[in-house]
Amino acid sequence: MEHVSAIERASYAAAANLLWSLGWSIGEPFYSALQATLGFHLGCAVDFLVVIGLYSLATWLPWDWFGKAERVRAAPAVAGTTGYAGRP
Repeated sequence: MEHVSAIERASYAAAANLLWSLGWSIGEPFYSALQATLGFHLGCAVDFLVVIGLYSLATWLPWDWFGKAERVRAAPAVAGTTGYAGRP
């Protein structure tokens, strides 16, 4: 949360809470039906792959939504400086 600007914190918190609640309300019936139709072992394998995809999506979405604002705000480096107090 500290990596998100103060203006965007409310939007990030609301989106994270919405997705978390949505995941819990949809996840249990989905995985139960999946294991009931495919069997326990195959159902668990499919569940594992779905979780990998969802975690990847959860990692990428905040970067995509809020990373652009951070990249725009970052100042470009000045050519010929070492970065230590502006001395060459």
